[in-house]
Amino acid sequence: MNKTVLYIIAFFLIISLVKCVSNNSNYQSETTHQSQSKYNDMSPSDYYKEMKSTNLQYSDVAWQAKNTYGWNCDEIINMSEPISTSGNELKDPLLISQIVGNYSIATCSSGIKLRVYPRISTYPIITNINGGFE
Repeated sequence: MNKTVLYIIAFFLIISLVKCVSNNSNYQSETTHQSQSKYNDMSPSDYYKEMKSTNLQYSDVAWQAKNTYGWNCDEIINMSEPISTSGNELKDPLLISQIVGNYSIATCSSGIKLRVYPRISTYPIITNINGGFE
């Protein structure tokens, strides 16, 4: 096989992997309040291996918004469908390289709206509605 064919195959494999990761970054609404999150019953030493961006309950997103990022978000009452993004609004090449290419808008019971950016193999990045951390 020539190099061009190999590059084309590699390109399609990478696109498939990104789509697979993106599709696994769904949020489930069975529990909504941060006090219901599985992270409340977990040792902090287990956070790194357990906190992933896939199959999160709304309560897990609320827990991370409040406890990891300090947002006023005790409960998630709504989560939008994923919105495609290049991540440039994050203004940090390292963070941009970690996201899977989309974010969802989480609406908290306090009224605050946050962007939830799934990442590969770790917890999501959670920013204000404009993509910032202030």
